Amino acid sequence: VSQDFTLSDDKRTITFTSGNSPVVFTRIPSGNYILHEVSAPVGYVVSENASVHVSQNDSISIEFTNTPTAVTFTKFAQNVDGTSSVFSGAVLELRYIGNASFDNIRSSGKLDINSSNKTISWTSSESDTVISGLPDGSYELDEIYTPDGFVSAETITFDINNGEVINAVNTFGEVIDNHIKIYNKKFQPKTVFQNEYITIYDSATKQNQFITHGLGVLAPTECIVTENANGKWELSITHPFDSDNKYQYIRENNIIKAFGQLFVLKTVAYSSGEKNEVTGKAEHIFYQQNDWWIFPDSEKILFVPNNSVLNLLDNIDAFSAKNIAPNQTHYDFIWDSDMTIPESYPLRVFPNSEGASPVSVIMDSGGILDITSGELYRDNFYFSIRKRMENSNDNAFEIRIGNNLRGIRRNIDITTVCTFFKGYDNYGNWFAVSWSDESVGSVGMPHSVIRSKKFSYTFDDESMSDFDKADTAAKLLEADTMLFFEQNCKPLISYEVDLEDVQHNPDFAEFNNKPDYRVGNIGVLYDERLNQKITLKITKTIKDAITGKTTSVIFGDNRSFTNNHGYNSAVIGFTPVIRSKSFQITDSSGAFVYDSENNAIVQEVTYE
Repeated sequence: VSQDFTLSDDKRTITFTSGNSPVVFTRIPSGNYILHEVSAPVGYVVSENASVHVSQNDSISIEFTNTPTAVTFTKFAQNVDGTSSVFSGAVLELRYIGNASFDNIRSSGKLDINSSNKTISWTSSESDTVISGLPDGSYELDEIYTPDGFVSAETITFDINNGEVINAVNTFGEVIDNHIKIYNKKFQPKTVFQNEYITIYDSATKQNQFITHGLGVLAPTECIVTENANGKWELSITHPFDSDNKYQYIRENNIIKAFGQLFVLKTVAYSSGEKNEVTGKAEHIFYQQNDWWIFPDSEKILFVPNNSVLNLLDNIDAFSAKNIAPNQTHYDFIWDSDMTIPESYPLRVFPNSEGASPVSVIMDSGGILDITSGELYRDNFYFSIRKRMENSNDNAFEIRIGNNLRGIRRNIDITTVCTFFKGYDNYGNWFAVSWSDESVGSVGMPHSVIRSKKFSYTFDDESMSDFDKADTAAKLLEADTMLFFEQNCKPLISYEVDLEDVQHNPDFAEFNNKPDYRVGNIGVLYDERLNQKITLKITKTIKDAITGKTTSVIFGDNRSFTNNHGYNSAVIGFTPVIRSKSFQITDSSGAFVYDSENNAIVQEVTYE
């Protein structure tokens, strides 16, 4: 052989490395041979085997052609109407996690290659970006710049094995035959309040057509918008029978725009005779997602510790049946979140025995808002769940309330106060929690209030032993008991302010001059009668869409929205204290120990 080589022990295999000139073999015995490429150069795909028969004194030429690894990257914009188009101007960075070199990398477009950091960056254009010569190994693709008006794509991870893209995860698009498609969701433009107009639209109005006056400008005698933190956002309207017959547009499923927000009419009533008017109630268009459905036999909705809420929202949307017919109007929603499922919260499946809507998975008991204590922000077709409500302000107000309570109603509700609470499950576990002694005393409870509740858990995983099920149930019980206790067993303190009456109250002079009363804003209230400094959040607003004025504001906790979590700052110093819990005794094999009546033997742990 005209090249360095290695001969196998059985003298039947010759191993060599190709060079810049042909490799020549001489004095080869007659017979059948297979030329097998063990490994290809970095960034190239291993060629298929070549078979050849050699006769005596034959002169045979065999050529191998190595094809470079080729991966195609394309950016797409996902528009609010559901269509997609090629997306230019985003800057992408591909990071290689491995030891191979970048010597053989080529591209159809302009690349910025950093060999020392093993990164490649480029700007997306209207044509595909094809990168050849990528070595085998793991990669991370990040979007380091996103043009205005679009949501950044999440990090994409994938592997290359012998030139094939495998194990791709977290893409907003898809991967087919080494073609990675990355999608950017387009922001729905933020709406601008137009105080002088309350407009109405046909139920078939397309998503991008709400910038017009629709069917017309209404002239109601009353139009009230009520927004609750993490809860209902609705509109009520009363409109006379007018000579232009605009009242006839107020019918079920039509859409009203007030304060720049869209509300879908759900109930309509016509009164003829003395009043001659039509009344209607509408809910924010966010709740149109209630019309979609996640069937109980569909994919399970898993709350995985440390999993991002953004991924969870994407899964909820993917699992939702929408059944969109060609002639039906459909709206696309976009969402965002900066939260993760708490690490301390055990893995569980959202209870979905009868089916659920995407909104119920977000807002119902045991849903995303419950588990994360996140705050929901809604702006027409966009919503977000964040640690602090998007666009809300801290230190938004500072109020001192004395003896003059004109226009102010202070509510203290101890209906569900519980000082000691014990949760049970269907596996014999229990978990007990109470408020600290100092906390109980601070609200003047004359005696202890004791309650309990049973939580039931079922597990479909047949591989789980009885011990595993009981152990998992115990962890779920601890989380659920704490959550229930913190949400339901505290006193609620709220201040309801009538902004028309309060303008004559000197204690409220400073606050009354503030034009911005937004749900989610936080401030400090000094209540001289209670001798308390309380941090409060605006949890409810009532606004008059005709005048554009806010008429009523509630600071602090109230029962008028779905969940009270995240708003218990009205009671300062309340700290849950774990009092006791149980665990079942096992033998040396890990199996439960039972008494003579076949009851699991349980031991109690008490905390001082």
